[in-house]
Amino acid sequence: MDGNTYALCISLQVNVTWGLPYFACDFYIAMDVICSTSSIFNLVAISVDRYIAVTQPIKYAKHRNSRRVCLTIVMVWAISAAIGSPIVLGLNNTPDRDPSLCMFYNTDFIVYSSLSSFYIPCIIMVFLYWNIFKSGSVN
Repeated sequence: MDGNTYALCISLQVNVTWGLPYFACDFYIAMDVICSTSSIFNLVAISVDRYIAVTQPIKYAKHRNSRRVCLTIVMVWAISAAIGSPIVLGLNNTPDRDPSLCMFYNTDFIVYSSLSSFYIPCIIMVFLYWNIFKSGSVN
């Protein structure tokens, strides 16, 4: 994290109120969602990579290249941006929005983003690592 992020976090902790415009709040929340989702999706990509390396080692060695890695990284960030961008695009604008609080106001988005950013990737990783473990114990 850079100094500006720390300053913003410290300001929020000390003041307990949000003093910046709505757009800054939405951008802050969107970046939090995008970066968190990207982190989790990178873990999923690593899980897929390890799964293929363990279960299909010859195919893995033949098809592993930097182009595929770069494409995976771009896809992870693009999907993460697609999940987080509705906040900046106005999804968080509601008539009952309190200007002193920076928070989600759309409960549907909270469910959607939680499922797509955490729960589904978690299930995928558990499934992949379970199969890695099973394949390793068989050999």
